[in-house]
Amino acid sequence: MLTWARRIAIFLLLGAVANVAVAWACAFAQTEVVPHRGGFEHPTGDANRAISVTRRFGWQYVIDFEFTRQVRSKIVGDGPLPRYDSRMWWPDEGHQPINRRGYLGCGWPMLSLIASVAPEPTFVALQGQSGKRPVVRTGIAINPRRLGTPPSVTIPDIIPIGVLWHGFAENTLVYAGVIALLTLSAGAIRRNWCRLNNRCAACGYPRGTSPVCTECGATLPTVITK
Repeated sequence: MLTWARRIAIFLLLGAVANVAVAWACAFAQTEVVPHRGGFEHPTGDANRAISVTRRFGWQYVIDFEFTRQVRSKIVGDGPLPRYDSRMWWPDEGHQPINRRGYLGCGWPMLSLIASVAPEPTFVALQGQSGKRPVVRTGIAINPRRLGTPPSVTIPDIIPIGVLWHGFAENTLVYAGVIALLTLSAGAIRRNWCRLNNRCAACGYPRGTSPVCTECGATLPTVITK
């Protein structure tokens, strides 16, 4: 029982490592720079908020917009917006949502890691003017130059490190299952080959007339005559 418990723990650990590796690979592989335009209904149902989505394999970038009714009419129109069937988890921004905040989620088959980018005021004077420099949360900026523009204009080049727990758990189970299946299948094939070639299934040492392996001491099955 303890042996199987250790195996399960190892498979889950390897699944988590594979999960992070795949998510980061998706983040590195994305080449989009300009986010797509197109409005979706905000998950909160707020009529004064909408989202725009850029999707690629294992990667999504979502911008959270807040605007007045007049601005909404110019950007997404007056009609109802389509619902967004997202795998992205939406953090609770409370009663003060940040306008034009970007969310970047990565992972496959579910989004498992997330980073957010929000424009925040800076007090560093640039040619006598103060501006807004996007700030990355739960992420690592790969190309700081891409952070020189608002999240709604340029998709930041960042690696997410925030965890989307439901997606992370599901992906970890999927990868752990695949790793376990491959490992156990390879072990079964090797043991069957050893038996067919009169070798110890435990260590692969050639067997003799002894009922136990002279190399590792494992009990040997009945000799197979070719």
